[in-house]
Amino acid sequence: MHVLSRRSRPTVSRPNGRWRSHSEAETDVQLRRATVGASLAGGLALTAIRVLRSGALEGLSDSHAHGLRRRGGREEYIPRDSLTFLLHAANMALAAAGPANRAERRPYLSLIASVATGAQAAVSARYLVHTLRKSDRWCPYCVTDAVTHFTTFALTLPEARDAARRMLERKTR
Repeated sequence: MHVLSRRSRPTVSRPNGRWRSHSEAETDVQLRRATVGASLAGGLALTAIRVLRSGALEGLSDSHAHGLRRRGGREEYIPRDSLTFLLHAANMALAAAGPANRAERRPYLSLIASVATGAQAAVSARYLVHTLRKSDRWCPYCVTDAVTHFTTFALTLPEARDAARRMLERKTR
């Protein structure tokens, strides 16, 4: 069974003998699908930046220099948009990894996904605040990227909470 398929078992057994309803397992899968969609939106925003940088399109708004940083009087390019695109791809891979009930069967995957997206959201927030302080114009691509990082983090939290509870239950036995 494909992990993001719409088919799933009606109930999923928990190790402590309780049963998890079909709707709870399906909710986790729906949140993971939404994580993939949000990461895809962030990747598309960064693709617009990459296309603009390559010179393929001239009509896109470039409100500030992405990735340019002054060091010792000279500017050097740091490809923030390319690295962030790879992070969005990693978010999609983490969302697709594991079975439908991975909070129970593989809780470490849920925790890794939440920690990774949380770190990305924190860095994105810091970068966005820094950009808004030094420039009077808002970059629509950067704002979209930050919103998608915040969204992916928020979407991973419920499953991570369940996974953390599951791991704590296992340790207390």
